[in-house]
Amino acid sequence: MPIPNDHLKPIRQSAKESAFNQIQQWIIDGTLLPGEKLQDMELANALNVSRTPVRESLQLLEVHGFVKMYPGKATQVTEVEKESINELLPL
Repeated sequence: MPIPNDHLKPIRQSAKESAFNQIQQWIIDGTLLPGEKLQDMELANALNVSRTPVRESLQLLEVHGFVKMYPGKATQVTEVEKESINELLPL
């Protein structure tokens, strides 16, 4: 069976990468509003993953400035200033 040499190989994503990308997109498109409290269990159910990749994604989103985590209390979507969008988003 001949297999073409010029085919694109599928890009595999971990559950953490997938959760990160989806939550980031929800923040960018306004599905998750600034100031909104995020619940890891609710996000995990919506994304059909366990809580661990969601928590890891939220930590990464905090590093990138999309959320603010208050340990033991809450995680909230941050206000994103129009001027800082270019800094937050990759090209």
